[in-house]
Amino acid sequence: MRGELIGVWSEMWREVWSKLAKHPDAPNDLFCELFRELNTARNAPLDPATTLADIVDNANQSRAAFRKTKASDLQGELALVSFLERAHETIEDFNPGDLTNRYFVLVQAFLEKYSLRYDLRRPFSLHPTLPGVFARLMRDLHAVTAQDAILAGLMRDFDETVRDLKGNQSEQKVRQCIAAQFNLMEALLRHHPDVIAHNGAGGQQANTFGAMCDRTIVWPHQAMKESAQRLYKFASDYPDRDVSAIRARHSRVQSSTTVNTRKRRPSVSWSDTKSSDQRWFGISGSAIGARVPIARLRPPRRRTCRRSSR
Repeated sequence: MRGELIGVWSEMWREVWSKLAKHPDAPNDLFCELFRELNTARNAPLDPATTLADIVDNANQSRAAFRKTKASDLQGELALVSFLERAHETIEDFNPGDLTNRYFVLVQAFLEKYSLRYDLRRPFSLHPTLPGVFARLMRDLHAVTAQDAILAGLMRDFDETVRDLKGNQSEQKVRQCIAAQFNLMEALLRHHPDVIAHNGAGGQQANTFGAMCDRTIVWPHQAMKESAQRLYKFASDYPDRDVSAIRARHSRVQSSTTVNTRKRRPSVSWSDTKSSDQRWFGISGSAIGARVPIARLRPPRRRTCRRSSR
């Protein structure tokens, strides 16, 4: 819940609400109306006709009930954001001038003090930043995977591979991270209700990532589903796209091309006709094709083919 309002809701009384109540234009029944709005964000809203009515009819009770409301009593981050925006409308009904502006300034200072991932825009609208969007996505992902032992294990694997990248961004670590990510995504797709319903109906099973994507109807646009499938194909091919291997292949091709352009007849001299890469393997003495002492005692054969065709 880092970067989210609900994680620091308990600090908001001291930083925002108590200061707002001390403003000269703040009415006595301010918390009567604020608690009425907050009630709609509660997990178990109070009955408007009975319990809630008794509280909001008394300014002191309303203030006490508002202050005692805990983060665990609220529905979640989205409900809290919605309440804060409605609170601005409530305060504006009391005083559309200084008091409303004071509320805006207090909330803005609160966001900055606790590094919350929101932008506050006038008249009063909370917009999550891009880091905030990803933070919520990861929080929701942890909450979903925690409900299943297999998913929870795959989530831990992904978390560990991401953390490992901090100190080591080698090709191996990157491959491990990509593999862990798509293992988790594939498992999540297998648990999707659309895929479960399709596979439970008999017929051809949707067991591959692409097939499971085709069976889900959650995509806002066809292009997004196709992009996910192409990314999965890239991730599947990624281990074969090792940068060091590509560079080595490119180097060997260049060396062979250089030899093929020679117009003179190949010599029996190994150092004249071997490319730089092939000489390196020969020097190592352990690579395939390296000349060993016994092989060097054999008489040289007459070569009639091009060097690169050996």
